[in-house]
Parts: sequence; C-alpha cells; structure tokens
Amino acid sequence: AVVSTQSGHYGRAVLSCKAKERRECFIELLLDAHSVQPTPNITYTEAAIRDTPSQLKEGWMKKTSTKEFTASLDENSLLTMQHCSTYDISPPGLTLITYTLVFAPGKPIKKTVNLTVTSPEGGKW
Repeated sequence: AVVSTQSGHYGRAVLSCKAKERRECFIELLLDAHSVQPTPNITYTEAAIRDTPSQLKEGWMKKTSTKEFTASLDENSLLTMQHCSTYDISPPGLTLITYTLVFAPGKPIKKTVNLTVTSPEGGKW
C-alpha cells in the first residue's frame, strides 16, 4: 500500500494497492487534538500508512487515551477501516490514532480517498 500527498492540498492523499489478496496495513494519524479545526496555524498533523506500527520519536511517551474520535472513509467498497488504538503522546501534547486499513482482494485501487476524523468536542480533520 502506498500513500502520497499532493503538495498544496491539506490532507489530500492518493492511495494505491495492487494486492490480489486481502491486504491489511496500519494507518496512523498524529493529531494536534487541542485544535477544534485544522488551519494553517496547526502545530502538527501527520498521517502515514505502514505495514507495522511505527516507533515514537525519541523522548516521546504514549499513554492510552480516553478521547473518542469517529473516522470515516468516502470509499467503502474497496477499503475498510477498523480502530486499533488511541494514545496521548507527550511531549508535545498530540494524539496518535491507529486504524487497520483493509484492502479488498482482487480490486486494485489507485484513487484519492478522503478520510475524515471528528471528535465529540467539534474537532474535524
């Protein structure tokens, strides 16, 4: 699975997968959850797709979070997403959300997919 970001567009990524079998990978979202809406002033937001969960940057610590987020994809026929974990990261006061992303077997994909994450407090990424 590959994710690429188009420069100049916040949060727009192109997913591609040539798998002939069911394929799973992890999508990790690292959010500045203190922001209600993402703006050019957000200090940190990152998304990545990996075969295994990544290691935290040196000096960062994670603690299981009680925050709840809802995530949705605008492409459900080729991809499904299942929540794995949510952690508070300190420092710098970020939230790490990990999902399992499942690619359907025999259905190659190369298209723009929109992932929307919302919080009960009104945050939207």
